[in-house]
Amino acid sequence: MLTLCHIKQIFLAFILVMLSASHAVAQSSDNYLDYSAPDAAQFSKHLEYYLDETWDRTAQDMLTDYADQFAPIQTPEPNFGYIDEKVWLRMKIHNTSPNISQWKLYVKENFLQYYDVYVQREDGRLEHLEHHDPKTKFSERKYVFPELVTQLEFSPDEKITILINYWSGGSSHASISLETENSFSSQAYVRTSKNYISYGMMIILLIAASIGFLILRQRVFSAYIGYVFVTLLFLIHSDGVAFQFLWPQFPTFNSYFSIIVGCAFVMVTYNFARVFLQTNIYEPRIDRILKTLCYATPFIMVLGAIIDPQLTKKFIFIQILIAITAGTLAGLNAARTRFKAVRFYLIAWVLGIGISALMNMRHTLGISIPQEFVFDSVRLSIIVDAIMMGLGIGDHYLQTLQSRREASDQTLAETEKNLRLSTRLYDLEQQFQLATELVATRDESFQSTVHDLRQPLHALRLNVQGLREGNSDGGEGDIDDTFDYLETLIAGHLQKSMSKNDAPTADEGAAELSLSKILNSIYDMFLPDAQEKGLEFRYVETSQNTHIKPIVLMRIITNLVSNAIKYTPSGKVLLGVRRHGGILRIEVHDTGLGMNAEEFESARTQAVRLYKNDETGHGLGLAIVDKLAEENGCKLMRLDRQQAGTSLALVIPKNDE
Repeated sequence: MLTLCHIKQIFLAFILVMLSASHAVAQSSDNYLDYSAPDAAQFSKHLEYYLDETWDRTAQDMLTDYADQFAPIQTPEPNFGYIDEKVWLRMKIHNTSPNISQWKLYVKENFLQYYDVYVQREDGRLEHLEHHDPKTKFSERKYVFPELVTQLEFSPDEKITILINYWSGGSSHASISLETENSFSSQAYVRTSKNYISYGMMIILLIAASIGFLILRQRVFSAYIGYVFVTLLFLIHSDGVAFQFLWPQFPTFNSYFSIIVGCAFVMVTYNFARVFLQTNIYEPRIDRILKTLCYATPFIMVLGAIIDPQLTKKFIFIQILIAITAGTLAGLNAARTRFKAVRFYLIAWVLGIGISALMNMRHTLGISIPQEFVFDSVRLSIIVDAIMMGLGIGDHYLQTLQSRREASDQTLAETEKNLRLSTRLYDLEQQFQLATELVATRDESFQSTVHDLRQPLHALRLNVQGLREGNSDGGEGDIDDTFDYLETLIAGHLQKSMSKNDAPTADEGAAELSLSKILNSIYDMFLPDAQEKGLEFRYVETSQNTHIKPIVLMRIITNLVSNAIKYTPSGKVLLGVRRHGGILRIEVHDTGLGMNAEEFESARTQAVRLYKNDETGHGLGLAIVDKLAEENGCKLMRLDRQQAGTSLALVIPKNDE
């Protein structure tokens, strides 16, 4: 039974509940933002959020059953990362302006897959102002603008509650402000101007690069065109212009285009790095790495788009950072040896790393960086980046022209040198032909001279031919020494023969050459001949000098080396010098047919051919050497050895002068 006491307790409890409710209503009614002029920072600061995991909450639910579950946003702008939940944002606002009733809710995003805007009036009426879903075409927007804009009307001193419900399919970051007609028009004008100025500059770069490609036909221009074109697509998609003008009827494609253009940007980044740096020529290993990363990108992106498009969009920024970093590292490696050729490239790509890192900080790490700052930085970076790469291509082309000019000058010099050597060789061969014709009518001395000339002249032909073909190891100086030797020998003996005067000429052997230079000249003279037979011909350097006339020494040693090469079917020939006390021995060793002591003595007899099956020899070689050695106070001797082949030495006694 209810007593009076119980009635009093119930009444008091009812009064307390009513007081609490009226206090809660007062708090709620006091939680409005007084707003008289556009202030994005204040607006975002008073936003509250709720994450809808089930996607089944209605606007009425959020205003009643879940009204007390909203929480203040802790970041300068709404940013919850890449989430699967729908985001509800709430703002209670009081219009304290004296005469402004037309406002615009400005969400600086070009596309949100789900986007709804509600307004609750003071009388409790709930209005649904905007609705977008993945099938909403651009033409169905109530306000025509590349980004999301919703018209709001509420009079001065009116209080409203704004509800925004969205899910992006990518990052949940949304920069939101409430603007007047004038402030929005001003922002729209600045934004549009920035967009089209950046587009115009990039189109100019595309036209210039296309003209360069048509004129010069260089692959680097096509790579640059691809890079700038994809970058331009990336910009116009990010700004929402692509959805407005290029594919306004295909919202699903617009949603996925961020994956497509991101994948393309990564690929053209790798490709431009490879082409500009010419990694396939200078750094094949780096080229293989860049090529592998490039070709792997579409597989990763396609697979990611099938499995989890949202996560793939997040991964795009990481992929871009990896691509730019890899290209920069490749550029730094090239700069070690080709800094001048890659300096503009490095400037552009180091700047690109900074901007890519900034985008990753905002989209991947969730660091609150104002969207306007990021967009402006991206535009500036891309334009500077494109200009620097254009300068790099121009600089690369100018250096290529200079290299070609230098190569042309070098080719001309080589041609002139070959012409001079060929003319000189022709004159020498004409003199040799004359000497050969005189052999039949002249004395033994002239026959010896012709024999001396035959093998060196053959070796000289091989050297000159090698220079013509660009595969000779001998320098022009060594060939000049050989020419000097042969021309001196021919001219001297032709003069003696024609005048029938056997006295030595004043010029014979007048050149003063060190023993090392003489033997080096002989080595270079006969090296092509040895290589033609597949022999290993080696010369051991020496620092010794001798008093024997260079022309005489060359005649003797060329005969010995010529015989060694001629009678060695396979194996080695060695030329070197030994000193024993005051005596020098110039030695020639081979692994050829060999000769014993009796055969050596027989070969020293003039006109005796040691090997009967030799159709090319005349039996003069050792006889000439022996006679020249004796006339100049030297001795030709055979060295005993255990191995196969022949070892001969010219023994030069100590100079007593």
